[in-house]
Parts: sequence; structure tokens; C-alpha cells
Amino acid sequence: MIQLLRVCIVSCYVLFSFAFANDLALNHALKQQSVTQIISAIELHYLDRAIADKVVADLSSDYLNSASSPKETIPQFIRQLNKDLLKSSGDGYLTVNFKESIFIGKGFDNHVLDKKNEGVSEAKYLSNHIGYLKLGSLKPSDNVRQALDSALTSLSQSKALILDLRHLEEADIEQVQYLLSYFLPRDTTLATFSNPKDNMMFTAKTSDDISGERFDSSVAIYILSSPFLEQGAELLAYSLQRQGRAVVVGKPTMGVAIWRKKITISDSFILEVPFAKAMLPESNDNWEGNGIDPDVDADVEQSLELAHQLARSYLNK
Repeated sequence: MIQLLRVCIVSCYVLFSFAFANDLALNHALKQQSVTQIISAIELHYLDRAIADKVVADLSSDYLNSASSPKETIPQFIRQLNKDLLKSSGDGYLTVNFKESIFIGKGFDNHVLDKKNEGVSEAKYLSNHIGYLKLGSLKPSDNVRQALDSALTSLSQSKALILDLRHLEEADIEQVQYLLSYFLPRDTTLATFSNPKDNMMFTAKTSDDISGERFDSSVAIYILSSPFLEQGAELLAYSLQRQGRAVVVGKPTMGVAIWRKKITISDSFILEVPFAKAMLPESNDNWEGNGIDPDVDADVEQSLELAHQLARSYLNK
């Protein structure tokens, strides 16, 4: 169901972009170059060797073994390529999208595709000793980490803290580890990431390497969740929930425990390649397809108000 949803989103994105890019013709050389790079990336990174070999063989046969190809625009190429990738792999996470830069000068507002509210979107006290931290994205950036340090230091007097993840678009695993280190003991195992193809394994843990003070375990934490949270955002919510450090308020999350690399292709496209699977330490399982269930079910729009009520009740005990 989750992968079907991703396929629908990718299809809608391509259809949306078609209106702005229908004059962007794709020449044969660029097409061959792009497919060659896609094949190399899949061979190198895709987490299942058997599927990777099948996709590589199918792409080579369909795209590289012909001397010419019919005229088509870039959107037409991407739509067909995504159909072929899905048919060959059965994996809705393996996709190709536009790179925003190809629209510059083509009558397309490039800012439509910009990431908004990177790092900390808002940090404040809602009421006496109830802190509120809203996250926009947790990209692998020193600026994001500095923003987290500043925000959490400003909220260090909180006796209850609301973490608003409802619009968290991207959550890099190292940034998630860093943020969780403010709330969980040192060396707490969060998840193990594996790539069976390369026999690769990485264990994500909390550390003492934080610039501020760790929040005391008496600080009540409330996490606002939404159906659009995936990957690192889900790990963030679930780690605090399963350690008994947070109450999750909102709706079940998307249920994506497969990590993907974003790889630039021919300076025109972005290939997303599944490369690792997260596994939980206590169960050797994950939340793929199921998501993280909230402790308190609430409409996304009402979850902040409800969490605030819960925090006030906690402090008034």
C-alpha cells in the first residue's frame, strides 16, 4: 500500500511537471548517458542483488541496445522509465524524478520545488514551562545541528516539551541520532541498518557528543505525528515512544523503513535507490508498511492543542 502511494505521488509529480516541461526535448545521447548512469547506480547501491541484476538487464535491453529512439520529451521519458523500473523491480521506492535546475529559464518557478523550513521552524514556550519545538527538515548540515543546539538550549527550562514532527520532510539518520542524544541515555541502540547485497551493517546509537545539556528524564515529551512521516522521522518518534520517553499524539505514520540514496543523473534527474533497511534491536523487525501508531489518536490539525492539554495536565499533577 505504501509503495503504491509512492508510485501515485511520483506519477502526479511527473504529470504536474509536464505542463511546464513539454518543450524540453530529450536527445538520444542524453537518454543513453542517463540510463547508463542509472544502471551503474543501481548496480552499486541497490540493496537486493537479484533484483538489481534483473533491473540492469531489463534497462540494458530496453534502452541501450538500440541505435536510436523515438522523439520524446523529458517528462515522457521519466514517466516511461518509472513504469519500466516498477515493472522490472516491483519496488515503488526505486524512482527517477526531475532535478529542479532543468526548469530554470523555462517559465517554471523553481521556488515551487524548494525545501521550506529547513532545520528548526519554531522554538518557543507555549505556556509556563511547556516548550514547543517545530522541525522542518533535518538535513546533513552543520547549520541544522547548530539550529538544534540553539533551540534546545533555549527550551532547557521546559518541564514538558512538544516535538512537532507533522511537517518534517527529511530526517538524516545522523541528525536523528544527534537529536535523540538530548533525550535518551548514551549508547542507546536506535536501529540497525543492513544491506544484504554488500553484507553491510551499521548500528545507530545515541552519544554524549552534544553541545547542550541532556534533558532530564522527568521532562514529559509529546510528539505530534502525521501520515506523511517516513524513515528518519519515524525512527525519531518510535525511539522515544518505545523507550517510554514520549507520548505520540496524532495519526499513524507512513510506514517506510527502507532508506534511499538520492543520486544526480546527467545533471538533469534525481534517482532514488533503496540501499538499506532499518531493523529494531529488540524485535529484528521494523515499521515498514505499518507505520508508528500514536498513543493518542487525534486529527493532525488538532494534535497540538490536545498535546498542550496533556502537558498542562501532567504539570498540574
